[in-house]
Amino acid sequence: MERQNRKPWHEYNYSDLMNLFLSGEFDKDIDASVQASVEMHNKLNRVEDLVPLLLSNNRMCVSTAAYIAHEEGNRARPIFPYILSLLGSKWSEVRCEAASCFPECATCPEHFLILFTHLHDRSQFVRWQVVTVLSCLYDNQLELLHKHILKQPGAVPDNMKRGIMLLYADVQGKSSYGDIVEMAQNGSEVEKYFAFATALRGADQNQIKDIAEQTGVVDLIKYSLL
Repeated sequence: MERQNRKPWHEYNYSDLMNLFLSGEFDKDIDASVQASVEMHNKLNRVEDLVPLLLSNNRMCVSTAAYIAHEEGNRARPIFPYILSLLGSKWSEVRCEAASCFPECATCPEHFLILFTHLHDRSQFVRWQVVTVLSCLYDNQLELLHKHILKQPGAVPDNMKRGIMLLYADVQGKSSYGDIVEMAQNGSEVEKYFAFATALRGADQNQIKDIAEQTGVVDLIKYSLL
């Protein structure tokens, strides 16, 4: 559909807009896709109505729906199984959006453990997003992870286990800046990511930059400069 033939966005209902996305209407028109996605979100009545877009093989459809799901916060929990599967997407922006949904939507420790494997994601932006999620997990989510480790210690890799325990100790007020430095300097690469995420939760900007430097991980040094 040519731009000049489109109606004003407010005249489209949700189904109309969804079908335009599914038809590929906005694949090469970023400005229109942004405007249409805003209107589509405004007219979203049920979060389940995002599922056809999430299941699409169209990059624009999936990334738009995942972004809207993130914006919906914990209201997106009913469709979280679809979001979880997007961590396997071939598109990095989709994996980023899926990861961003975890703090508000994930309620199962096993799901977080899947997310944490993406600290090895091939995309730097996905790795950064996972670090961001680590830094803003709720206390009750870390409590769930802690209990999972105690109940099934063999189900969690040792380096991930130590990283989770550092985060948990931090929210319990039982870790020190020195503990973070020690893991940043001497931990495995995964542990270094956890140490940096722990610093993000409460350290000042100079300390965050210092921890990043202590890790020696280029990813984290770049993140600390953002």
